[in-house]
Amino acid sequence: MTIDIKTLGRHQGSFLLQGLSISKTRNETDMLQGTIIVRGGDSIRFVCFDNVIVSQFKENAVTSIYVSDGDVTIQNYNESLSAKLESIRGLSADYNPSEFMEVIDPSKNAHEIGALVRKLMTEKGAQLTLHMLSDRGKELSVAMAAQYGGYHDGKVGGLLNHIRKLLRYAEVAMTEYELLHTMSPEERDLVILGLVVHDFGKILELKNGAYTEISIVPHTYLGIEIISKYKDLIEETYNEMFYRELQAIILEHHGEFGERPKTVYAYLVHVIDLLDSRVSGLQRKVEGLELGDTTNVAFDGYKLQFNRYDASNTGTYPNSSNQVVATPTEE
Repeated sequence: MTIDIKTLGRHQGSFLLQGLSISKTRNETDMLQGTIIVRGGDSIRFVCFDNVIVSQFKENAVTSIYVSDGDVTIQNYNESLSAKLESIRGLSADYNPSEFMEVIDPSKNAHEIGALVRKLMTEKGAQLTLHMLSDRGKELSVAMAAQYGGYHDGKVGGLLNHIRKLLRYAEVAMTEYELLHTMSPEERDLVILGLVVHDFGKILELKNGAYTEISIVPHTYLGIEIISKYKDLIEETYNEMFYRELQAIILEHHGEFGERPKTVYAYLVHVIDLLDSRVSGLQRKVEGLELGDTTNVAFDGYKLQFNRYDASNTGTYPNSSNQVVATPTEE
């Protein structure tokens, strides 16, 4: 039975523990904290002070696990619900993440990615890219672009969704900006393939929405490890320098937040990636704000006023019922 996390009091049932970490209390004793997720995707932050439970998780460095039977107390803390993990009677590492976490349809995103790859790349580039995507298909279908709940597509199938958005941005950029429009077909292949594989390392960095033991290595380096398996194929399709350029994109796509770009191609991938990251982050900040409200949002080092407008707090176009609007025509 799935545990109730919306009603105050002590409850028994099954749930997923996610994003686990050990920290210190005010008394300098260890405590366990993280997120409880129930089937359907609802979640709540929790803490645990039980010495036996905390020590077991600390010794085994567990970051995510399914509790088949446990007790949780739901309490009101600072005007919001929080949870206290009281006991665990059954544990299992065998569970289906999609039962507990929000899923972004991987099939739909894979189909759109395939269409964009065929449209934006040369035939040889599309064949190479689709081969790599197909080869990692099972992993990509569940891979997340961030820890579960993170604003940067931290959902099952989120990595494919992130790739899809970047390819759509690139499609516009290649049409509107001369720099990209006048690149050779092979250069455009490099940018598109770079967008597709730049976060492949997250396949190894994250599992079931939590960081793995090998996440001590940044996903940029893990991404280099993954594409090394396709080195010969990439060099046969293009050349060795193309492969090195691709490595640079993966290592340098974080821009000023990591290894700074040393090539135009790495910088372009960084800028397109940053756009999605920033807009996704802002979206997470303003979710749930009602139309007609005015609030202040702190984001990315800025204090942003957000005035919500709709028909209830705006006027109408003067004489709109009788107004004839001219449209541009060709001379």
